[in-house]
This record gives sequence, structure tokens and C-alpha cells, in this order.
Amino acid sequence: MNEYKILILTAPSGHLTQARAVKSYLEDLPDVRIKTVDLAGQNLEWIGFRIMYRYLPFIMKIPFEVTKIPLVLRFVKSNNIKRLERKLPAVLAQEKPDLVITTYHGYIALLDRIKDGASFRFVNSITDPVGPHPIIFSQAADYNIGFDEACCQIGLRLGVPPEKMMPAGWFTSRSFFEPQPVDRIRQDLGLKDRLTLLVCAGSEGSNAILSLLPVLCFTRHHKPFQVIFVTGHNHALAGTIRNAYRMARRLNEAAPHIVIREYTDKMHELMAVSDVVIGKAGPNVIFESVARRKPFIAISHLSGNEGGNLAMIKEYNLGWVAENPFAAGRLIREIILNPGALAHKARDLEKMAARCYQSGQFLRAKVLEWKNPA
Repeated sequence: MNEYKILILTAPSGHLTQARAVKSYLEDLPDVRIKTVDLAGQNLEWIGFRIMYRYLPFIMKIPFEVTKIPLVLRFVKSNNIKRLERKLPAVLAQEKPDLVITTYHGYIALLDRIKDGASFRFVNSITDPVGPHPIIFSQAADYNIGFDEACCQIGLRLGVPPEKMMPAGWFTSRSFFEPQPVDRIRQDLGLKDRLTLLVCAGSEGSNAILSLLPVLCFTRHHKPFQVIFVTGHNHALAGTIRNAYRMARRLNEAAPHIVIREYTDKMHELMAVSDVVIGKAGPNVIFESVARRKPFIAISHLSGNEGGNLAMIKEYNLGWVAENPFAAGRLIREIILNPGALAHKARDLEKMAARCYQSGQFLRAKVLEWKNPA
């Protein structure tokens, strides 16, 4: 049987997380070869993105809104085409894919231009669940896969044909839905079977989590708990937490046991041994928490494209929004005193987890249909 070739086009940060999630639903299919390619990671704007991500998340709203202006949007799309007009066709010619999947908007404009004369199928992942930017919709894709009907309505208003819009949840890696060896993971991490808080700084390492150190490490709590910090690619952030914790141990004999991890591909394991996830309200970590049925506490977000995620957390009862450090501190103290409060989110987390699992299943079914036409 001929090999079915899938090319996933992605970029750094959460876009790569999406690419890995997509791959997880397809990699076990027989006679399927998957290649993931990042042609955008060397672009200079990623330096600016990382600075804003870590230190100035409120500024992100400016480029998010400015690039919605039709003239600016056309310029950005034209620039994306110029950057890729040699590299992307070369990759397509070399790989000869049967299916192209995008998890980053930078490829869409050029793919829309060349799709009519190409033989491959094209699936575009809408990489914002709420209030997505116009640039992340494709006119030519066989499917734009978005989170819900509201997302699809935005695509329809932009002129995307209705048959090309599919509300199918959020791509979340299969590992987050699968059982994990909790006792072994706890042992490997040096953790006990007690209340565990997982504090996530996102893939690029948002410094916003530093605001939690007073309540987590320097406050004397009357019930035992432990904390896992994940600092992403921000090595300096990890060092700051280690130094602060050494000071906390001298000042607070009741300081919790902590574990620090930088960028990791074991988030599914860390969530499996945690009771609640705390961090920046990026969509991937929210839905990974959902998949593991763990409530999420949003303490920050990237202004603009992640603003709608806060409303989504509240609307679907997936956790709490506490961006004020004092409010976050009060909430965390309440959870430490009464962990049973987390159970109030269980039913809604279960419903959303089932919904999000369908995105991967929809794509898997489509690939099987296209691979083995009747």
C-alpha cells in the first residue's frame, strides 16, 4: 500500500504544542508518515514576542488589534507570502504531501494562493478558541477546525464557505486523556500523596508566576501541600524561583516541598499528579488541564488573543480567574485549607474534556477517509 504523507507546518511556542497534539492522533495509523516543519521560528518577531510574553503581556493587544485593520492585514499576509514563496514550495516539492496541516497563521496566505493548483488536502487549525484573529482563517482549506460554533461564525463573516468550517473542540495531545502511573510519577519527582499545585509559566516562561511566591513559599500554612513549578524556556525564571525558595526555607519552616522543571514534554505526567493547575491563560494549558480533569486558575494572559480565554474559563466553569495577586493569594489559601472545593468543577471539566477529545477523533476519521477512499 502507498504511504500516506502528512506535512504539519508550525512555529515555536504554543503552535508547536498544537502540532504535537495533532500528530498524536495520527501517528499510529498504518502506512502514514508525518513530518513536522517550522519555517517561521527564525523570524525576528519571535524575539519581540518572547519579551512581551515574559514581561509585557498587556502590550500584545496593540499588534493584535492593529493587524485587524484591513490595510495592515493585507500587508502582513503579503509579507508572509514573500517570506515563504521560495521555502514553502521547495518543502512541498520535496515532501509531496497528501495532506498539509497548519498550526500557525504565517503559512495560510501562501497556501490559499497555491492550493487550487495542488493535489494535497489542507486542514487549518484555528489557534485561538475565543475571538480568533481574521488572519488565522483559510479560504482554501478543506477544513478550518475551530473550537465552537461562535468561532465558526467569525469565519463565515469573513467569507469562508460554511462547508469549510468545522466546530470540533481543541486539539489536545492524547496523552492528557490517557491513564498515567501516578504512584511512579510521584516517586520519580520526590512527591508525597498530598495536595499538589502545578504552577505553569507557559512555553516561553511568563514572569507573572513570580507574584505567587509570597503566598506559596513565604506564608505559613496550617495544612501541608507541595508545588511543581514549570518555567518553560525561561532559564532565568527557574533560577529566580530557586533563589527565592532557598530564602523561604530559612524564614518559613513550614515552606512546602517544591519541584522545578524548565521546558518539558512530560506535562501530562505533571498534571496527572497535581490537583489544580495555575498559570497564564494560554489555550493549550487550559485544555490540557481540562483533559486531565484538573481545574485551572488563570493569573495572567496575553492581552488580545488570550482575553477571551478568561471569559471561557468562567462560562464553562473550568476553574477561576484571579489576575490580581492578592485575589490569587486568597484563592490559593482557600484551596489549601479546603481542597474539596476543587470537586465542584468536576462535572463541567468532564463535559469539556469529552468535547475536546472529538477534535482529534474528527481529524483522524477524515485522514482515514481520505487515505482509503471508498
